[in-house]
Amino acid sequence: MAHAPILAPPPKTLAQRLVRNAAANLVRMASFGLVAIVLPMVLVRHLPPASYNAWILILQLGAYVNFLDLGVQTALSKYVAEYDAAGDRKGCARVTANGLVLLLITAAIGTVLTFAMGLSVSHLFPQMPPDIIIEVRWAIIFYGFSMAIALPASAFAGIFLGLQRNAVPMFLQSSNKLLTGLVTIACVLLHTRIRVMGMSVAVVNIIFALAQVVSWKALASHIRIHYNLVDRDTMSALLRYCAVLTLWSVAGLFVSGFDTVIVGHFDFPATAYYAASANATSFLSALLAVIMSPLIPATSALSVQQTPRQLGNLLLRATRYNIGVMLLAGLPLLIFSFFVLRTWMGAPFAVQGVPFLRILLIGIMIRMIGLPYAVMVIGTAKQWLASLSPICEAIVNFTISIILVRRIGAVGVAWGTLIGSLVSIGLHFTVSMFYTRDKLAISRRRLVTRGVLLPLAAVIPTTLAARYWWGTNVIPPLNPLAWTVLALSTAALLWFVTLDSAARKKLLHRA
Repeated sequence: MAHAPILAPPPKTLAQRLVRNAAANLVRMASFGLVAIVLPMVLVRHLPPASYNAWILILQLGAYVNFLDLGVQTALSKYVAEYDAAGDRKGCARVTANGLVLLLITAAIGTVLTFAMGLSVSHLFPQMPPDIIIEVRWAIIFYGFSMAIALPASAFAGIFLGLQRNAVPMFLQSSNKLLTGLVTIACVLLHTRIRVMGMSVAVVNIIFALAQVVSWKALASHIRIHYNLVDRDTMSALLRYCAVLTLWSVAGLFVSGFDTVIVGHFDFPATAYYAASANATSFLSALLAVIMSPLIPATSALSVQQTPRQLGNLLLRATRYNIGVMLLAGLPLLIFSFFVLRTWMGAPFAVQGVPFLRILLIGIMIRMIGLPYAVMVIGTAKQWLASLSPICEAIVNFTISIILVRRIGAVGVAWGTLIGSLVSIGLHFTVSMFYTRDKLAISRRRLVTRGVLLPLAAVIPTTLAARYWWGTNVIPPLNPLAWTVLALSTAALLWFVTLDSAARKKLLHRA
């Protein structure tokens, strides 16, 4: 006899579940955004420039350990969603046990990688002042080791994501980020050494890794995880699913994971300026990611209940919403880039960082057009058919960045990102969607015209006014009436063109 779905919430529609989980993700993003805004403001005013540049690189190198997740958490959220929908409690436990073993192995690899990076600091960053190299080395080791320990704990977050109870892992991740920011600020104000900062942040990471285990024991322990559940068939299925996600992760590493390190290697003094601009653009990509990520478990469950054509229509709606949110958040940042950087980090960052910010932002917006398609392909387990796009983007992005950074400095890395994003979105529409049409059945012409080009009409007013705001070192010199016309015309296009009539009715009804 089939069991009832595990931890099933009160019956809700798909839209309600997606909104609820997206809201939980947005809370996490708000905490991340708060730390991302406040922390650099404090650090840049209390740390010497070389130490601030070094701290940015420490966090970047330590974050590389996260790539050893290999997509296991995403895989667990998918399979747990499917098993839970079918009432298969043992299946949930079995796939989680296999995922946990896999993450324990990658955690060991991450530990070795952390020590290797720490010992190679002087080779990775030849322009770094010699007097801080030892401090940086130990900070990388402490921080990277804590990230490795946190890898197995992500399996328990995968359980809650699969059960579509995003609030639990989102609360823990938000708390972790906020406490990390507070601890870092305290270390800076107390004038501790860089290695102490690294060790303090590492302790916070380990505490919250343990908290994820405790949350599973308290709220989802009926998914009993035991080593006896590890079996070859499940592990093979998990590895097959994660193989392509790993490929995507590696591609993502070359797209956005190495950029700051490349700048640090070839143009160390520009590291802080580039990183500030990259952090500003990461706000937009993170916003869209947290809104769209609930589509992965939802698509997994819907793939056994709905037809490919119905999923194709869902892709069309998600693409329109995605572009609407992207423009709503991205256009003001693009127009007021100088003002944002000057207010946030100070005038030197504004003057030096605006070229980076604008190029990176346009590149991110182009790439994010394909985000709903990417997450829904993962949800249908057909991501291997869409792998050409991330692979080619990674090759183009990394190659052009290396070539241009040698010739024109750090801004060349930003141009590599923009050119790579054009390659990515082009291949999504011309190649990947052709091979995944059996799962996401929609005309590519219809998706491009109604899902992309029509919503993008909202950029027309901003484009027409470009000559007034594109300056690199000024606040746009428009009068209040001109700003009002620009804002109202953009809002009207977002409401009447980007959103279709059904979406407008739903928003009005909920309002």
